[in-house]
Amino acid sequence: MNTIYLQDGATHLLGETCQLLNEQKIEYLIVGGWSPYLLNQAKYPHPGTKDVDVLFKSGTEKGQLKEVIQSFINEGFIQSAKHPFQLLKTYKLNGHNFMFNVDLLHPDNQAEKPEKYVDHIDFPVKESKYMRIDYSGKTIILPQSDLFFDEFSFLHTQNIQFLDGSKNDVSFNLLDEAGLILSKTKSVYNAKRTRDAYDIFLAFYQGRNPEKTIQQLKSVSEKYPDVKTSLQKMYTEKNLELFNTNCYEWFSNLNVSEGEREIVVNEYEKFFKSIDLQILTEKDN
Repeated sequence: MNTIYLQDGATHLLGETCQLLNEQKIEYLIVGGWSPYLLNQAKYPHPGTKDVDVLFKSGTEKGQLKEVIQSFINEGFIQSAKHPFQLLKTYKLNGHNFMFNVDLLHPDNQAEKPEKYVDHIDFPVKESKYMRIDYSGKTIILPQSDLFFDEFSFLHTQNIQFLDGSKNDVSFNLLDEAGLILSKTKSVYNAKRTRDAYDIFLAFYQGRNPEKTIQQLKSVSEKYPDVKTSLQKMYTEKNLELFNTNCYEWFSNLNVSEGEREIVVNEYEKFFKSIDLQILTEKDN
């Protein structure tokens, strides 16, 4: 009997989500944990991801995604009551039901002070008797992502094994390694997101083409001062210690031997130096 994993449900979710979106003929990009999971090329494993984060190029326009969200609901997805930017779907694994989620994101536009949330579809239900307007399905902003569609994505084709045993090639635009690193510059400090440091490590250490990733980051830093500032803020002694600790923890979670875990020491510092950054001292901050 084959072992069933939660990752199998998440992979089915990725395939179903992308097939639905491809039918809608809308421009979108898969971001988040799928990038380091699918693009990881060497021996250190990625733990996988349990949700699907979709960045919509047109998500900044109010109501633009109404038909897209409705198409998901027509296929059995459920609008989350707690997170208005989230759609939910239940899959049965080994006789047990598990709820998976799709997060709907829109890019920022740094020149126009973007909104954190954008309304796309209204439901004829109010949150409470004290609320005057109907509940809305929304997208939520992904910071510093307005560059991703043009410079940090590519068309990826993945052979998906669905939960019914069928297999199919599914194509979608996927965030590349440099884009993945940029997408984590804000969240990597979050105490609840220790894996972000490990994702960054995999992206620059054993992605498909580490040299290309370095050149992409150097180039975008030269063109966009805000991007360089975000990368620069990660390069402090305190943050190096945090990244090393979090990465080491994930090595432990993934049963990487203690001797091999030491590879992480100095690798973040080498990475920041390779993109021409100087370490910030407490005085600089």
